[in-house]
Amino acid sequence: MLVFIDESGDPGFKRGASPIFVAVMVIFDDDKHGAEARRFIEQTKARRVHRPEFKFIKCSDEVRDLLFEAVSHCSFKILAIVVRKEVIYSPA
Repeated sequence: MLVFIDESGDPGFKRGASPIFVAVMVIFDDDKHGAEARRFIEQTKARRVHRPEFKFIKCSDEVRDLLFEAVSHCSFKILAIVVRKEVIYSPA
């Protein structure tokens, strides 16, 4: 099993912290599936226009579409956790 984890926002509750925290896992059943997805991503036109790391918010719609098309037939699962921090409270 191969798992990649990334997050967006910050987990803190201090003033100025982001209102939402997101953690996402991309899960491949084995290394072979992960290597296949990497190969498809590296060969796509999206990789030629956008280097070195894909920052989704900074990508154009065209680059996003190319990336999704490249991995659309790859075998993986996604698990996302989205936390709206304003609904979390403690009776402290």
